[in-house]
Amino acid sequence: MMKDQYNRLFWGIILATFHINLGMIRILPEFIGWWMVSSACYELYDISKNMKFMKSRKISGAMAIWSLTASLLSLGSFNSGIALDLLQFAPVIFTLMEMLFAANILEASAETFHSNGKTELYPFYVSRAGISSIVLAAVAVALCIALVLSDTFFITVAAILGIGIRIWLAVMMKSMSQDWEQIGYVFDPGEKSN
Repeated sequence: MMKDQYNRLFWGIILATFHINLGMIRILPEFIGWWMVSSACYELYDISKNMKFMKSRKISGAMAIWSLTASLLSLGSFNSGIALDLLQFAPVIFTLMEMLFAANILEASAETFHSNGKTELYPFYVSRAGISSIVLAAVAVALCIALVLSDTFFITVAAILGIGIRIWLAVMMKSMSQDWEQIGYVFDPGEKSN
C-alpha cells in the first residue's frame, strides 16, 4: 500500500518535470503530474494519519492549480497587467511552494519510517529534506536574480538546479517505495503522527 503510493509520487514528479508537447499543446501538462502527487499524498495521509502528508497534499494541489492557471495564461497574449506580472514571478512562487512540498513529504516519510521501527532511515530522510530546501532556495534566488537582471545565465542555472532537484526527489520517492517493499507496512493506524 505505502509502496504503491510512493510509486505514484515518483511518476507524478516525473510527469510534472518532463512534458510531451505537440506544437503549442502539451499532451501531458505539468498539472496532471502534480494532481497525481496530491492524490498519492492523500492516500499516504489516509494510511498513516501523519498531518505532514496532508500538508503535502494541500501544497501539491495548489501547485497543480497554479501550473494549470499558468498554462492557461500562457496561451493568451499578455503585454501588460496583472497576468504578465503573475507569469513573470510564477516560477519563483512555484519554487517556494515546491520547497515546502519537498520538506513536508520527506519529513512525513521519515516520521512514518520511524513509527515503523526503521529509526535508521529517520535521520537520512530528514537530512534530505534540509538539502532539498537549500537547493530549492538557491533556485528561487537564481530566478529572482534572473528576473531583476534579465540574465540568461541565472535562468539556465535555475533550470538545471530545478530539474536536478526534481529528479533527485523522484529518485527519493522510488527509494522509499523499495524500502516499504522490503519492510512491509506495520504502522498502527490508531497511532497518530504529527
